[in-house]
Parts: sequence; C-alpha cells; structure tokens
Amino acid sequence: MLTNGDPVRVILDNANVIGIDTIVMGSRGLSDFAGVVIGSFSHKISHSSKCRVITVS
Repeated sequence: MLTNGDPVRVILDNANVIGIDTIVMGSRGLSDFAGVVIGSFSHKISHSSKCRVITVS
C-alpha cells in the first residue's frame, strides 16, 4: 500500500486503524538529543505512539 503524507502521521494513523500492538523500525544511530534536534522518524514515533515501539539500530 502506498500512501502520501507525513511518514510519522501515516505510520501512527495506520497502526491505530489496524490495531497494531508493536511497531518495529530502524534507527540511524542518532543520540536522543540529536534525534530531537534533527527530528528523526523513529524518535517521533516512539514518543507519539499509543503502542509499544521497538527501535533497532
């Protein structure tokens, strides 16, 4: 399925609609501070998700 839009919002919205209990995603290896400053997808999703998020580096 292809979807247009902000990747963070699309992932979170689809996880809620489908009823996902865990999101697994990769990380670029940025520190928490760099993730906040640069705004990485994995950092935003892990702090905004209603379900568990596993980040693999």
